[in-house]
Amino acid sequence: MRTVDLVVVGSGAGGLAAALAGARAGLHTVVVEADERFGGSAARSDGALWLPGNEVLAEAGLPDTRERALAYLDAVAGADADRARLTALVDYGPAAVSLLLRRTPLGLQHMAEHPDDAPELQGGSAAGRAVEPKPFDVSRLGPDRDRLEPPTAPAAWPVATTSDDLRWLSLAARTAKGPLAGAGALAKGLAGRASGRERVTGGQALAAGLRMGLRRVGVLLHTSAPLLEPLIEGRRVIGARVRLHGRATELATRAGVVLAAGGLEGAAEPLGAARSAAPTTAWAPAVAVPEGAPLPLGDERALPGSLIVDATGRRIGNEAAPLRVLGRALHDSVEAGRGPAWLIVDQRHRNRYAFSGGILPHQALPEAWHDAGIAHTAASPKDLAAALGVPAEPLTATVERAGLLARHGHDDDFGRGDSAHDRAHGDPGVAPNPCLAPLEEPPLSAVRLTATALEAGGGLRTDEHARVVDGDGRPFDGLYATEEVAGVFGGGHPGPGATTGAAVVAGGIAAHHARGRAERTSR
Repeated sequence: MRTVDLVVVGSGAGGLAAALAGARAGLHTVVVEADERFGGSAARSDGALWLPGNEVLAEAGLPDTRERALAYLDAVAGADADRARLTALVDYGPAAVSLLLRRTPLGLQHMAEHPDDAPELQGGSAAGRAVEPKPFDVSRLGPDRDRLEPPTAPAAWPVATTSDDLRWLSLAARTAKGPLAGAGALAKGLAGRASGRERVTGGQALAAGLRMGLRRVGVLLHTSAPLLEPLIEGRRVIGARVRLHGRATELATRAGVVLAAGGLEGAAEPLGAARSAAPTTAWAPAVAVPEGAPLPLGDERALPGSLIVDATGRRIGNEAAPLRVLGRALHDSVEAGRGPAWLIVDQRHRNRYAFSGGILPHQALPEAWHDAGIAHTAASPKDLAAALGVPAEPLTATVERAGLLARHGHDDDFGRGDSAHDRAHGDPGVAPNPCLAPLEEPPLSAVRLTATALEAGGGLRTDEHARVVDGDGRPFDGLYATEEVAGVFGGGHPGPGATTGAAVVAGGIAAHHARGRAERTSR
């Protein structure tokens, strides 16, 4: 049996952050990943981190306070949220950002175009509290480059676009910022390729930067190495049995085991670990393309001249709402038998704005979408209803009412454009409401939508020290979990990157507590 200090199971953001914090604290740390690649869902994400009060925000002129952040989390988090864990997130968040900046080659920047999800609530921020990685040269990984989990939708061009770039690219036909952002990103990408660099952003940059940080401190990362079972003595976890190089291997630990990947709840069942009270799945709206993974919707849903309707021809909600809110409405509509849902835009919208999948303004929707029946075009709401198989009278009334409300500048039905969140995803050149315009320029185009799962909430229940607990709230000695398997916000969601940010924080908290456990054990 080999002996180490800390075993981290999973190589997503929470696991890599736990390993980095553990190694920096002097713990002999090993990471095991069941997949053949590292990075997990974090590498497929946008790489955003919602972490209040961090130094990147302060440098951007956005100082925060602990009291404001906690007030906002109290207002936005669900009833199942644990106040002690929310407090731990706020208190450790700045240190988590500092760890990334000082112990990895990553740079981080404020996501200036992305407010909190509910900025009007007490403590909310219209400027936003999310940060993201700056473009990163992933070729620095060397042999590990091929082990990095690929993105969900690889770019066709060597363009490293940040969240702000994508925001302005969607408005490329409306403002000079769009073409400038695209040209700048493409120029940097081409220059990087010419000099042997491969610039990436988002989750790819986050996972790669964390891996580089681990290499600097000598942490081994084993892929194709699944957890077989934790090693348990009573209520104590003393190690883990994993498959290394094709063989079952026991790793004894002085500090503990961190579960940092989804689907590991069963590993803690012999202990009697508790699950969160209300496991839920987060959903996001996406285009139901005929082949491959669904294409996530961007700002086209919130930009003027668009509607989302169900099979009855009626709107499903506020199209400019946070993606998870809209995704839940879409999922619930389908579950209630009112599916499928359709995103409808007029030709003015198509002439002005980019569309999911890299479709440029004025560019026709792909012929393959029409052939597969997920896209339709018609001259009028009545004709479009016939093509979609929805009732003509309700759809026509929906389009007409949306036009009436848009001309008055207020969505009386769902409040689209009322929130600073909504307006940040609208067209600043449209007044009085940057999210509203009548659908009056034919033809009308409709694209079929689906609700795609982001991640399952719930999972193992943990305390403010990231320790797994039983049904009575008693922690198990030496077993930790990051927020990838134990949600911290209950049924709420504070802003972009909240899940990944909470995972990074929980990883650091787990490593800090495990270090103290190792010191107590060695006395």
